[in-house]
Amino acid sequence: MKPMHKRNKRVDEHKNKWALMHGIPIIRFWEKDIRENPKKVMDELKKRLYMESTKIALAEKKNKRHVNKFHKLK
Repeated sequence: MKPMHKRNKRVDEHKNKWALMHGIPIIRFWEKDIRENPKKVMDELKKRLYMESTKIALAEKKNKRHVNKFHKLK
């Protein structure tokens, strides 16, 4: 492995740790895939974003306080 590859690997490891500590997902794509098959990359991004937004919506719904309907009638 060349020195530049080693450095890039270390930098990526630091980015991974930092993102994990802050709850930020990292999605990586090869530059070749971005250039040669952008539709595939966009489809994957949309799929991941949908999954994340669904998780967030479920968590928000779970954290909402339950209101007893019968309490409101009194």
